[in-house]
Amino acid sequence: DTIPMILELQIFNVRGADSQVTRALNGFYKQHHKYFKLEGSFDTPFRPSNGIIQGCPLSMLLLTSMVSAWCEFCMVQLPQSQPRSYADDLSICNVATTAPELVDRTQQSHKHTTDFVQHTGMQLNAQKCFTFGDRCVEDSLPQITTHKSQFRLVGASVKLDSKKGWTGNKQCGMLVY
Repeated sequence: DTIPMILELQIFNVRGADSQVTRALNGFYKQHHKYFKLEGSFDTPFRPSNGIIQGCPLSMLLLTSMVSAWCEFCMVQLPQSQPRSYADDLSICNVATTAPELVDRTQQSHKHTTDFVQHTGMQLNAQKCFTFGDRCVEDSLPQITTHKSQFRLVGASVKLDSKKGWTGNKQCGMLVY
């Protein structure tokens, strides 16, 4: 809701959207007005200040273009990370051979994600954010106070076996936004 539409449309255009579609969307968002219906009468029109309008047939493409930019940004800036997304839910997994290295990678991932979120006008939902994986990442980010050993994804459950926190000679840690 907080993404500036001009930025969203620029990203959408740079990612290869047809310029006519981008122009049409730009016109729609510039002229879009909402009305409240109160007791059978419509209130005065107002321009919404939010970003992507829910119900827009192209809203998922706009959101996907923004989130794909975050994934690509993380892969370039943090080649050891594995960013993933589902709609507006983000996660980034890091693997390291030592606990200090894993903590450092987790902190770098969080910094790059918060920088991206800040520069794009997005907002993180602090109540949904948590760390997952090796216990060394549990207190590595003061901004994220929740650490989980199990969570649900669409159609699956992810559970950490406390006896097998290591994968071969590597430790795994994950940030979920």
